[in-house]
Amino acid sequence: MSSMTRRTVIAMAAVLASASVLAAPAQAASTAKASGDVSVRLDDSFQAKMFKAGVFIYDANAVSVSMGSSGVLSIKFPLTGSSTAKATTTITVDPETGGAEFYNGPAVTTVGLGNLVITRTGTTGTVKGKIIGAYDAATGKQFAKSLTVFTMSAAQTTKSGKNWTMDANLTLTKDAANALNSQLNTKVFKAGASFGSLSADVNGS
Repeated sequence: MSSMTRRTVIAMAAVLASASVLAAPAQAASTAKASGDVSVRLDDSFQAKMFKAGVFIYDANAVSVSMGSSGVLSIKFPLTGSSTAKATTTITVDPETGGAEFYNGPAVTTVGLGNLVITRTGTTGTVKGKIIGAYDAATGKQFAKSLTVFTMSAAQTTKSGKNWTMDANLTLTKDAANALNSQLNTKVFKAGASFGSLSADVNGS
């Protein structure tokens, strides 16, 4: 084999090797077990309207509801059990954690919200969940619907090693507003209204 031919073969082999590397699919960020918590802080004007309508929020199971020094409620969903996360983009809260209980005092009705799945794409995203309403003795069924509860805006994330945070504003969707109003027998929930903000602290993903 001539030196010219050898150089040609070596050059072609190098090109093919480069092409195979370029064609290899990029590795996706892995989903991992996560710890930490996801907090939803209510918008103060929405909270005032909700309280005026006689609707309040209580905690259930491991989920906690607390009122800060400013008088605004915060709902904390701990990331325990089977909670998972994909760094800076996805958080799935263990469904066994529990949920927030919306209670309409005048109508004596209760609705639960849990099973949260938070997905961020750029500065936007969604928060899906399950709304569980009253048991209907006539039909023998209980209202339970999985849907997109909130849309996210102004989302931001910060990563430090395996730990990261996510912050975003929350807007109530039409489907969620309709389900909450229907099950709680109220009109306080408005589609497109600012519900509050989300703040997540995630470890180990």
